[in-house]
Amino acid sequence: MLLHYISEEFAVIDAKFNAFTKKIDAEKTEQKHEEKLGKYSSSILHPPPGHSPSTRTQFVGNLSIFRDEEETEVQISRVRKRLEVTDDAQIIAEEKELGGRNRYAADGLLNSIECNLLMQLTQIAVEGDGYEENKSPHSPYERFEGVTIGRMALMMYFNLTNPELLELFLQRTEAVRDHVERYFDLDSPLYFTYTHLVCRTALLDSPADRTDLSHEIHADNCVIKDGGLCLREDPAYTWRDYSAILYLNDDFDGGEFFFVDDWKSRRVQGIVRPRCGRMVAFSAGGENLHGVRGVRNSRRCAVALWFTLDEKYLEYERVMANTMLTRVRILGTVQHEDIQISSRYEDMLIQCFKEDEMLRHLLREGRGNKKEQH
Repeated sequence: MLLHYISEEFAVIDAKFNAFTKKIDAEKTEQKHEEKLGKYSSSILHPPPGHSPSTRTQFVGNLSIFRDEEETEVQISRVRKRLEVTDDAQIIAEEKELGGRNRYAADGLLNSIECNLLMQLTQIAVEGDGYEENKSPHSPYERFEGVTIGRMALMMYFNLTNPELLELFLQRTEAVRDHVERYFDLDSPLYFTYTHLVCRTALLDSPADRTDLSHEIHADNCVIKDGGLCLREDPAYTWRDYSAILYLNDDFDGGEFFFVDDWKSRRVQGIVRPRCGRMVAFSAGGENLHGVRGVRNSRRCAVALWFTLDEKYLEYERVMANTMLTRVRILGTVQHEDIQISSRYEDMLIQCFKEDEMLRHLLREGRGNKKEQH
């Protein structure tokens, strides 16, 4: 009887002790999570990737030395090749299904072969946000990698990646721009202002029960204030008018794109689950607050596209990429032993145009940038 009594009492004590230690362990784990996340708190409301106004002004200023004085902005900006929306593109969700205004989703912008080809470009992506060398600008539990059109063009120019991949990338992103412009029935043309192929990879030591987001809730052309207002002011990219995301794969868990109606309440209005060839597009203001849920395992890759109605904010790297692609078609790639393209690649891009007479000639003539009607 005594041994039975002791056994029962210790069973109760063990249960209470285990519950207590589990609570302590949970609190410690949560504290570690908060400490880890605290390092990233300053970037929560950081604008999406892109060149700052000062960086862009410097870059465009350097590019202008290759242009004739009489050449107009209209001539230099003819980078897009007007493509008809493919018959395979189908609208899968509009304002009603996504719970807000000026937003929609479509499938069929890429087929599986094109997705697999464009995924090859992720092999030349660099870790971090691609413009300020932040290693993990959004989540401490994910590796963030990106590649811009300028880097793609340099890699092609020096024979480090296939020209056909860059050509496919330019053509299919142009098809997205064309689709967005047509869907919203805009009176003025849309211009690319920034393009970024990005991958988010879940780290092996990331907690299974993580609650942070892969990309915090934000708007693309305004800064969210404490009162909930979204103001078009610095450091936001105020010239961005429309946005689109083109997905390349779906062999991962998590990573859903979502819209919310309010930054504080975070009530989800609509969700878009990534898959090859799917696109979500929306106006870039505070009416379309959005975020990305955490990627729980594997790697999520997509092409982020931002558009502007103001031609002066045209994406000049796209102009240069089209020009370099034309040059490679004519003369082939440039052979350069042990070439290294740094994360700050813009100076090298300008240097190529300084040293390559054919590039300067093509840029002045606009042969890489002419608008084609089909």
